Amino acid sequence: MKNKSSRTRNKKDDKNYMPIITKYAISFFVFSLVSSVLLLLFSKTLTIQNVPHKLFVYLSIFAVSVGSFSGAFVLSKQIKENGMRNGLIFGSIIAVTVYIISIYFSGIEFGLPLYVRTFSILILSTIGGILGVNLKRKIKY
Repeated sequence: MKNKSSRTRNKKDDKNYMPIITKYAISFFVFSLVSSVLLLLFSKTLTIQNVPHKLFVYLSIFAVSVGSFSGAFVLSKQIKENGMRNGLIFGSIIAVTVYIISIYFSGIEFGLPLYVRTFSILILSTIGGILGVNLKRKIKY
């Protein structure tokens, strides 16, 4: 078997997963940052005004969904291909992580909020992945 030189080597031959893991870690950081800021804003708003507790559940679902959208968007901007697949993978990782954390802190919760949270995370992260690949930055001078 011939040893290919660095100029003739295919991209598939030189598969290195460390940059992909780094890109997922950066996207997870963006997800955590956006979700945390939104949760802090919502909690501050809820302490000032007297609102029902049920609203906080849906506001937290919104915050996590927007965070997964932004994380998948950043991931797809970095990878620059397969936005739908990468967004769905990122959303699945986020949904499983959020589900495990919610089981640990509040027990098993099956019901409408669980299904709405999972569905919204998956849909918005997929949309974020698609938009991350397809939106191009236009610079006009």
